[in-house]
Amino acid sequence: MNTREKIVAALEAAKGDYISGEELADSIGVSRNSVWKAIKTLKEQGYNIDAVTNKGYKLSSYSDIISREGILLYLKDEKLAECIEVYEAIGSTNDLAKKYLYSDIACKTDGSESGCHIIIAKEQTGGRGQNKSAFPSPKGGIYMSVVLPADQVKGSHKQKDISKYTREAVIKTVFEISGIKLEEGENHGLYHNKAKICGLLTEVLSDYEDGNISEYIIGIGIRYDDIALLSDRSDVTRNRMIAEILNKLI
Repeated sequence: MNTREKIVAALEAAKGDYISGEELADSIGVSRNSVWKAIKTLKEQGYNIDAVTNKGYKLSSYSDIISREGILLYLKDEKLAECIEVYEAIGSTNDLAKKYLYSDIACKTDGSESGCHIIIAKEQTGGRGQNKSAFPSPKGGIYMSVVLPADQVKGSHKQKDISKYTREAVIKTVFEISGIKLEEGENHGLYHNKAKICGLLTEVLSDYEDGNISEYIIGIGIRYDDIALLSDRSDVTRNRMIAEILNKLI
């Protein structure tokens, strides 16, 4: 992790409490001036950070920006954080996953021992749904693709099993965190009172020569802002929702 990522991790871990600049600098191994510059950049990126003389820095308890460091706080398997990439905006998380797998371009992360990769975007400009339909993906949502090697997936009808298990994982996570009940609707979308809250798209990649499936790509798009508006709970966050879905899937 670079300096900014380390500071985000420290602030997320102490969310709502102050950490002195000296403590941050010592724990990360940089100068206080480097801490100040990193904090300035994070503020420009939208992080709600208070800076008070003789107290230090505090990340607001209401701050809810997707980050690998924030997701890590809720992961049961910390190694999963090693295979997470977070983007501000890309065309499609599924398309980027396929681009990695079909080319020699390496993922930014090394991947976990399971060989999975997780691509997360805060916005998609070319999100796709079932039957090549467009899936509007503005800022405020959760858009991610989970890549799983075929030999790591169990089940007799693997693609069908994965799609079913993904739906169950999302429905259970959303209910546990927000209290909102989702139900399956048309094209495997998940709805609340006839309003579409989540879209799912499972794709497979196969070996050119033998035709055997090599990887599964699980695409999940959640209209998180709608969930936050419907829920009466104050601890609903994007990072926690992402982590809990991953805890159930992998």
